Amino acid sequence: MNLAIIGLGIWGKKLLITFNKKNKIKYCYTLGNAQNLQWLKKNFPKIKIANHINQILTDENIDAIIIATPIKTHKEIVKKSLINHKHVFVEKPLSKNLAESKTLVEIAKKNNLCLFVGNVFLYHPIFFKLKRLLINEKIQSVSGIWLKTGTFNEEIILNLLYHEICIINELVGIPKKIIIENSQKFISKSDIIDVNVIFSKKIKCHFHINRISNTKQKSLTIITNKNCYLWQDELLYKFSKRNNQFKLIFESKQTALENESKEFIQASMINPKKLTNAKTSLEVLKTLCMVS
Repeated sequence: MNLAIIGLGIWGKKLLITFNKKNKIKYCYTLGNAQNLQWLKKNFPKIKIANHINQILTDENIDAIIIATPIKTHKEIVKKSLINHKHVFVEKPLSKNLAESKTLVEIAKKNNLCLFVGNVFLYHPIFFKLKRLLINEKIQSVSGIWLKTGTFNEEIILNLLYHEICIINELVGIPKKIIIENSQKFISKSDIIDVNVIFSKKIKCHFHINRISNTKQKSLTIITNKNCYLWQDELLYKFSKRNNQFKLIFESKQTALENESKEFIQASMINPKKLTNAKTSLEVLKTLCMVS
């Protein structure tokens, strides 16, 4: 497929590198950050820099567009791309609210196009492994810790909590209520949050997210009626009661982005109307409406 990418920030670069391995990225459109343009010319000299977004939208040779821009811009760029009959891969969330996102899904359906949202953790090899392990086990509690520095320009709920709820929706089910128990601000209006997710069943779920942390960590601890699992970055551990230690049981050899990009290309070429991925994003946005 011939692709174009809009947005060349940190994540945009990662998407470009991943998608360009097996598909041809013909154009890149960015607002013109000098360092980003220099990076593109140095590493991918064959990719053309579009002077205007319409150069991409009106090019009949472009099959699909990858969108890695701020959340507030998603609605308009996705809509224009779909109207111009391009398959779309857009970083999560689909847009800033549920109503806008539903409209975009309808446009994609009407035009028989693939609309794919970057719910990246659902394509992680460890997530696939956990799904298999948990088939015959009942989840009793889930607790997550996410420590990082940055992404202050986006709302923490749509940017970071979104990912956690996406995972929870798939592993546990739709919660009954989401309560922000603690919110602290420093750079933005909310940079540290503690979240309690309440289910109708007796399942305990809590997340701590801190984006002004000096250390980098993302972990998820899942306790079932049989085992305790720890998903930490690219590693999956199981707690052993014999020696009271975690034992490594699985290590990811593929990246989630590789799986995700492959899925998008296949969906675009084989079954664009399925829209399963976009509907998952709608469900997450709907769930986030419960936040209080």
